[in-house]
Amino acid sequence: KKEAVDIYIPHPRYDSHQFNGVLNVSSEMIAEDIILEYLEQGISLEIYGFNSTVQYNLNNISTIKNYKITSPFLKDSFNHGLGFDFNQVSV
Repeated sequence: KKEAVDIYIPHPRYDSHQFNGVLNVSSEMIAEDIILEYLEQGISLEIYGFNSTVQYNLNNISTIKNYKITSPFLKDSFNHGLGFDFNQVSV
């Protein structure tokens, strides 16, 4: 199943990359606060990431589905994470 990406929130150290066809969020706020603002608007979210701290920090919010991106091109530490039971998406 191919998933569509609607919003991209860059890591603060890598905010110069932009993607076409999606909302590229540029903000002084941390990603967790940006995501919480969307949740306050009643939007359910799916977060895709490489075992990011954002995913861990928001893991217990029922209206968020977390997806861990795995790939044979990544180190095992990225693919296995810290033991959280996120849904898995391979690329």
